[in-house]
Amino acid sequence: RQKRDQELAAPRLLLPSIQVNIRAGKFPPPRGDGARFLSIPVKFKGAAAQAG
Repeated sequence: RQKRDQELAAPRLLLPSIQVNIRAGKFPPPRGDGARFLSIPVKFKGAAAQAG
């Protein structure tokens, strides 16, 4: 089981759920247009990382 778990990717909604839980179950405040957004970190590899 541990070997299989090490090969699995993180659950798709892990980061959004952590962000909401940190805010005690509340979504971020709305932006100017009234929409609320969760931030998802993105890590680039290779040439794309250096182009930034």
